[in-house]
Amino acid sequence: MELIKVLTSVIKENTNGKRVVSEAMSEKVIKFLIDKFKPTTRDTEEQITAVINAFEKYKNGLPQDQRDITKLTYTIVKNIVLSKEIKKQEKSIFKKYMEANKGSDKNAVKLALRKFYELFPILPINQRDVLKMPYLKLVEFLQSKFNTMLTSAALKKFKDDKVNVTPEQLIYYVSTYLDLYHRLPANLPPLLFMSFDELEHTLDGMGDLTDDIKDTKDDYSDIETIYDDDNLLIFKPSGKEQCIKLANGRSWCISKSGGGNMYYNYRLGNNLTIYYVIDKDKPFGDLNYSVVILVEPYGGKRIADGQNMSGGYSGHRREDWSTIVGKVPKLKGKEHLFVADPLSSAEQKVLNDYKNTTINKDAIKELGSEQAAEMWLELSSPDLTYRTNGNEIYRNFTENLKNKYLGLGMDLTAEMINDSEPSVLKYYAARKLQGLMTKSLSQLNDADIAFINSPIMRDNKKKLREKFSGQLAGVSSSGYVGLEYPKDDNSKYVALFGFDDFFKHIPTNTTMIQMENTSKTPIALDLPESIGKLTELKTLIIDNMVKSIPESIGNCTKLKFINLPNNPQLESIPEAFGELYCLNFFSTEHSNPNMRIPAKLEEYMTEDEGFWFINFPPELKKHCGPIRS
Repeated sequence: MELIKVLTSVIKENTNGKRVVSEAMSEKVIKFLIDKFKPTTRDTEEQITAVINAFEKYKNGLPQDQRDITKLTYTIVKNIVLSKEIKKQEKSIFKKYMEANKGSDKNAVKLALRKFYELFPILPINQRDVLKMPYLKLVEFLQSKFNTMLTSAALKKFKDDKVNVTPEQLIYYVSTYLDLYHRLPANLPPLLFMSFDELEHTLDGMGDLTDDIKDTKDDYSDIETIYDDDNLLIFKPSGKEQCIKLANGRSWCISKSGGGNMYYNYRLGNNLTIYYVIDKDKPFGDLNYSVVILVEPYGGKRIADGQNMSGGYSGHRREDWSTIVGKVPKLKGKEHLFVADPLSSAEQKVLNDYKNTTINKDAIKELGSEQAAEMWLELSSPDLTYRTNGNEIYRNFTENLKNKYLGLGMDLTAEMINDSEPSVLKYYAARKLQGLMTKSLSQLNDADIAFINSPIMRDNKKKLREKFSGQLAGVSSSGYVGLEYPKDDNSKYVALFGFDDFFKHIPTNTTMIQMENTSKTPIALDLPESIGKLTELKTLIIDNMVKSIPESIGNCTKLKFINLPNNPQLESIPEAFGELYCLNFFSTEHSNPNMRIPAKLEEYMTEDEGFWFINFPPELKKHCGPIRS
């Protein structure tokens, strides 16, 4: 069922079988829009006209970039209308529902009804009358159905919309939407009527997605007011906390709560003077309800709007004052209010102290607090991937500091990835996933492989296996097979997906296999059963790559030399080793000290300089292979 067909009553109420022309629009404009929309829908002209009229009724409450109907598709226009009608129905039913469920908590009921109407478009017709559902029954229904139903419908919707993001990113944003549902603005359109861009911008505008921020947007008494007239407010915050208070749901780096905040970097690191501008005549959801003006040391000005992603309106580029006034017309004639403040001596000292600080192991302990460690990160922007002690410093970060580190645009080493909490990897995935999915096998580095092997990448890893399997390099038929991780592509594939696919390509006449992991990232894989097909194999060397060996190795009866160093997870040697009667040398140096050795083999082992010399008796050795029934 198409979502845009749900509320056909909207159409019926506005048509009555004839064309209705909005007072605000000419017959000519109506005809233009009908001609534009008709090829894209099965709706009749009367229905299209009704949608246009309804849109005119609602457009003044929309963001500026959504008010021009001539620039929108019919689907977008109709979705806007239907979402508004759903919100209208939600509000109208509240009083009736409270009367029917006296004594229920008003806020709890509002939240429950809001959730119910999120599901309204996908509910069967016989379940859409919420007044027939007692409050406790409604709560029970939402607890069991809300997350699963909305997730399934939303993922299908965005997939049908053909949004240019990976499934992992879709899941991330939909699940985050559900996690933060109680914090979302009440006037937000239902998820099933949002575009993916709207969803992304909404969540990015929530600041740190893991923090539950109190709504203090009306309490600015402690913040310096530069201007207060004509419903225009201009504030000059003096610190990080004041910037967070002024966020108003926007995604500015200086207003986020938690690890994503960049106040110290902007103010101290770049010597920017920060102003917040609020136009109370605009609806809260308007991109320009609240904007940030950043003044450079020599007077240049930047602007960031509510979206914080729209080209020049992201605070990263100097703009002419006329451009800023075009964004916020009430600022005309007020450029003089936005003055650059040089860093105070106290601020300069803080900057110098932190930029010149060297951390050896634990930033929090060495600097005295997590806040101090956060300032050090922001002001020094250390790339820990290039420091010898970088992995250890990162390991001692709190979850918040790890997110802060990623917020600076830094990458992670394989070891850092292994030391990252799921929420940190979730954040990392949102930034790295799309680029990673387009890489070839040869372009992957050690950190990429560690990330792909993390649990958050489970579904994407399956797709990459299909992609990379065709990129396995051919294996020489000369008798020698070698792998060196992470230098060659085949070793990267093995590190991701194990030995199975790789061993399928090894010729049966292979006499020597040498595989080693020279990185700092431990690899522990199961040697496949298919090694048993290599009946000509004489030398086997596996360094820092294996955790188990199958009994089928007993078929490799010509093995003379086996070296398995640096494999700490290798707990036992198969019993079949006791029947490899050609075996002369065997070593497990620096592997598991408690490794179990078959008694049949141990009987004939003599240690000498890290190797065991194997001395089978002549009556066995002459066979150079087991005698099997």
